[in-house]
Amino acid sequence: MIHIGIPNRSSFLHLGAVAQCVASEILPWSEYHPAKLFYRLPNYELWLCRCDELCKHFIAGDLDVIFTGDDYAGEYLRGIEYESVPYAFISVHFALLCIDSSQSRHFDRVFTKYPQTAKEHLKQWGVSFDEIKTVSGSSECFACSLLSSAAHDVMCTGATQQVNKLYAVHRGGTLGCSWYFRGSVFPESLLRVMADGDMFVRLRSHYETVLLSRDMVVKNTIGALLNISD
Repeated sequence: MIHIGIPNRSSFLHLGAVAQCVASEILPWSEYHPAKLFYRLPNYELWLCRCDELCKHFIAGDLDVIFTGDDYAGEYLRGIEYESVPYAFISVHFALLCIDSSQSRHFDRVFTKYPQTAKEHLKQWGVSFDEIKTVSGSSECFACSLLSSAAHDVMCTGATQQVNKLYAVHRGGTLGCSWYFRGSVFPESLLRVMADGDMFVRLRSHYETVLLSRDMVVKNTIGALLNISD
């Protein structure tokens, strides 16, 4: 029995992870439902939860194989031995965001959901700080609303930065997503699916479309519900 963890539907990575599991016949399409969080199958157990929890259960030994963003792996999978297979159909990079571009060397507070990674980046970027505040998400909110504060977070399209008039005063390297595993438990059928270049291209095209249109989809949906049109 191989225990596999993939992101639940709260993550953009959910679609890609499920597509790979279905194509490799790990997860039968007839049994998949977006709201289902646990599957017990003849040779596999599938857990679907948040990316940070996937990493924690991987460390604890509850999961043999997980699919998650490299940003979460870099934060949580420190000091343990593992192997990885990249499948980067979506790319992000870390950035330090604030409302004043001239304020780039010291902040009273830096808000982030990646505190260990933030400390490393701030040191690399030569940024001093009084306090790192760990938040569960939307760290840009605090950079917008609190003086002398910054947000350390991942950026993808840059829409959040642009709409909120934030400056990316420091940037990190590009990250993707990968399968992480220990030993020789990685399914051969999954390796074959990952070698399918056509599937990779189609998934990447889908993600690019979704990421560029998601804000207007939300706005248009709300407008339709309230009978509002521009």
